[in-house]
Amino acid sequence: MSNLSHTWWAGKSAVVGFLAGLSCGLLVLGLGGRLVMSIIAFALRGQVEWDFGGTLQVVGLGVALGPPAGVAFSAVAGHLPGGWLSRGTVFGIACCAVLTSVYFLRPAGPVELRTAPVLGSLLFGALVITFGPVLAITVHGFRHLLTPLRPPHPAVGLAVALTTLACFVLAFYALLSR
Repeated sequence: MSNLSHTWWAGKSAVVGFLAGLSCGLLVLGLGGRLVMSIIAFALRGQVEWDFGGTLQVVGLGVALGPPAGVAFSAVAGHLPGGWLSRGTVFGIACCAVLTSVYFLRPAGPVELRTAPVLGSLLFGALVITFGPVLAITVHGFRHLLTPLRPPHPAVGLAVALTTLACFVLAFYALLSR
């Protein structure tokens, strides 16, 4: 493979990962996270109160964490064992381990996990692990969808790299500011 075609494939892979991560982050992590929080609230209080600000925060966190995870998965997918589902499951377990160590094990973790630690950890862990296979299937589908594209302008790769970096910074700031 020539240097230009290798760069094109890496750029295309990053774009595919970004788009797949954005869509899966919104649907699985964002809306799924809101659903998990509602289940925990119902289990604790017997009622669910929806707050627009809380919903926006959880969905925003999913949107912020999804694209970097998608780019990371696209970068390592070829090195993971098995087919797309097993690769996604391995990636989901790795993401669960990272998020658990960074986010949930802090002393001032989310209120839901302090009041119902077992239920919250199980549900959020299952959600993050589920994110992996869904992301893998989405990346696989987007790769086939974007196959006929020609190499883009180099500025597209720079824009994707800067956007991914911004998502990492925003996600890290959101995790630390809670």
